[in-house]
Amino acid sequence: MQPVEKETLTVGCVVSYRLFENQSPADTRKLWRGKVLKAILNRPHLLDSVIVIPLEKGYEKETEFVLLEQIVAIEQVEKVKA
Repeated sequence: MQPVEKETLTVGCVVSYRLFENQSPADTRKLWRGKVLKAILNRPHLLDSVIVIPLEKGYEKETEFVLLEQIVAIEQVEKVKA
């Protein structure tokens, strides 16, 4: 698996990620998708991560903390011109 380039993580983009075994629901094969609310990158003493809103049905009102190493793909959202 190719590492994700953290420079492409921006608020509003959609990421695909896998949960760790100790997270619930514990299916490490399932690929989750979430919209990035906040990117926490390049901060001293903090792990690179994002906070997302899951796009899966039934989880839309949750937020989730996702580490960079969990992300397998980033979808850039095109900006709409006004």
